[in-house]
Amino acid sequence: MARPMSSEMKEGMWVGVLLAVLLPILIFLFTVPGILLEAFVVTKLWNWFVMFQFHTIKMHYALAVGLTTLVGFMSRQFVGSINDGEGKAKIWANLAYIFVAPLIVLLIGYVAHQYV
Repeated sequence: MARPMSSEMKEGMWVGVLLAVLLPILIFLFTVPGILLEAFVVTKLWNWFVMFQFHTIKMHYALAVGLTTLVGFMSRQFVGSINDGEGKAKIWANLAYIFVAPLIVLLIGYVAHQYV
């Protein structure tokens, strides 16, 4: 005869189901705006520095989105596992990094652009 599930087991099961459903949705909701923001930064930096220095064509936003997606896909590494408490913190830190890093790079590029 099977033992009934304890309330802790039921709660743990629901947490697992919520993570399995919500985590991919949250990653998608953070990743798409992050890619778009990174593409904006790449467009600005290219047009400020590369186009000026090497007399190339002006980069348009759609091309920057494609390049950013390609390079990000090939090089981004997320560290951590959702199985331990520290891993969850690393995942949230990685998601925050998606937004913070492009803004910092854009600020640095803008300041440098003022002196070119």
